[in-house]
This record gives sequence, C-alpha cells and structure tokens, in this order.
Amino acid sequence: MDNTIAHKLQAVLYAHGGEMRKTQIADMLSIPLESLADAQAELRALLTDQGLELSETDTTLSLRTASQYAELLKELRQKDDEKDIGAAALEILAIVLYKNGASRSTIDYVRGVNSSGTLRQLVLRGLLERSRSTTDTRAWIYTATPELLAHIGISSYHELPEYLELSSALNEQEQLEIQQSYDER
Repeated sequence: MDNTIAHKLQAVLYAHGGEMRKTQIADMLSIPLESLADAQAELRALLTDQGLELSETDTTLSLRTASQYAELLKELRQKDDEKDIGAAALEILAIVLYKNGASRSTIDYVRGVNSSGTLRQLVLRGLLERSRSTTDTRAWIYTATPELLAHIGISSYHELPEYLELSSALNEQEQLEIQQSYDER
C-alpha cells in the first residue's frame, strides 16, 4: 500500500480532531472503503511505538493519544484545569449558554475566529459536552454540562441574567443574517 494514503488519513483525522465517519473519509480521500481499510492497517503500523493510536468503531475513525501515555496526560490536564480558562473560553461558554447549545460553525461565526482548540479544552474540562445534531448528522452541538450549570450556580439556562432577551436577540440576528445571505444570492 502506498504510505501517502495512510499519511493523508492521519492528516485528515488529526486536523478534524475527533471521530469521523469512514464514508466521509473515503469521500475526502477519493478512495473506495476497501482502500480505506488498507490505509487504516498501514496507519496503525506507522503509529506503532508512537504517541498516537488509531481508534475505530464500526462506522468511525479517530486519532487519540496512545494508552501508555494516559498518566502523563492526566497530569497535564490537571495542570490545565488549575489555570483560568481565558477570554475566548468565556465567550464560547456565553454563546453556548445563551443559545441553549450551538454548533462549532455557529460559535465560529459569532466570534469571527476558529474555536476548535478552545472547544476541545472546554469538553476536556467537563464544562461542555458534544452530541450529534438532530437536524444535520454531520454537525456536533455543544451544550453546557450539569457541572458547568452547578459551577455558575444555576440549574437551567432560563436562570441566566437576561436570558430571554439575549437569547431572542441572538436568534433574531441569526435569522436576519440568514435572510440577508439568501437575498444576496
């Protein structure tokens, strides 16, 4: 097998940063699923004795840290958890809380910058959780965890200051921008 497909697979999974459907990967790489299986085997071999390993379910693939480094990463995460989360993370939390859940693309749009790294950190800290969108199975929706709500002293989004007003304003602005983008076409 040509290592370049395995290397492309590694690059795609690394850049994506989470689980990807095998069919989506095969489409991206313009290869049949059978060739993807060969690339998986090759990538697994390339990653032997490395810091990453290939994780697989029946329908998805992802890269993750090799299990032999779990303790090292646990220590790193503990140090990260002791740090303040920063302005970018606070912006993301506000968007997710006031929108009662948001996709990465919505968060990126509202903030005007890529939020992938910060979202990953918020998920690792247990402040946000992600689940598949019910309207678009390609998208993830980020929502507040019960731990985040408890940490800020509320049990429901509706207890946030000015929740109804700000939530309505965000939704109206989003609808207006969607309409404007259709009108420009």
